[in-house]
Amino acid sequence: MTCQNCGTEMVGAWCHACGQKRMDLRTSFLHLLAEFGRETFEVDGRVPRTLFALVVKPGALTEAFMAGRRASFTPPFRLYLACSLMWLSVASVLSVAQDWSGEAIAGVELHVSRDGEGPGDFRFDLISSDVDAEGVADEVDEAESFENARQAVLHLRTSWMEATEAEAYAASDQWQLVEARMASNWEANQGTHSGTWWLARVVPGSTILTLPWLAGLLWFVHGPRRAGGAIEGLLAALHLNAYGFVVFSVFFAAMKLPDPLGEVLQIAGLVSLPVHLYVLMWRVWDRGWWGTLWRWLLLGVLYLLVFFIVVALHIVYGTLLG
Repeated sequence: MTCQNCGTEMVGAWCHACGQKRMDLRTSFLHLLAEFGRETFEVDGRVPRTLFALVVKPGALTEAFMAGRRASFTPPFRLYLACSLMWLSVASVLSVAQDWSGEAIAGVELHVSRDGEGPGDFRFDLISSDVDAEGVADEVDEAESFENARQAVLHLRTSWMEATEAEAYAASDQWQLVEARMASNWEANQGTHSGTWWLARVVPGSTILTLPWLAGLLWFVHGPRRAGGAIEGLLAALHLNAYGFVVFSVFFAAMKLPDPLGEVLQIAGLVSLPVHLYVLMWRVWDRGWWGTLWRWLLLGVLYLLVFFIVVALHIVYGTLLG
């Protein structure tokens, strides 16, 4: 069989002249999709070796790829993609987004009627009603305690009732069930509006947007005239961000662990990021401890300046959409 790209006679699955892999595109879409999945997310013996080097030996992967030892490790872009998807999966599984607007409005459309002669003998039936729960959702989001959130939801549910009817509803089994559900959601989402939750949700997305800036800075601070410096900077940035996604995944998971274990893991993960960057720069560019230190400081200042601008824009954009 001849190579479809250059016409050279092929021996095996790869063309020795141009490097193109033999592949028949005249096949089913599902087959092509499966092939893409294997090429992109292929798991083999390189994965544990790559992850070990990524976490334990900062800069070793970049150094190996620049030295031509590429077959032993997972390619940088594939590693970056896999780690980012791991973080997204962890964030999706562990986040319990509470829709307070829905919580407040569920069952609000009640018809109150007498079901006996006693002072508490009221019957609550669902009917159609136009009730806007956005206001109470904002109140609950800003509530400093569960009691404040509970009162906000209860007020919306009873604001259209007579005083006696509202009192009876507050003592009804239906409200007790809703209150119990709210309490469970509140406890499960204590970190939703906290700084740690913000850190776990906003920061990883901002690192993706600032990846080109990080790669450019690594190239710049180590000498723009260095041969292969731009590629070296890009590889280092990809490996550093891949490590960052591993840290963010652990950070996010640690939010669900009891203290002090959760706090220790979170702090250790955040502290490891600048240390990882320093060791990576020292290993890859070999400028000595002091030469690496001032470049590390300069890069940190320039990167964080742009990074926090991106974070601010990220928050503003999310606020406008929300």
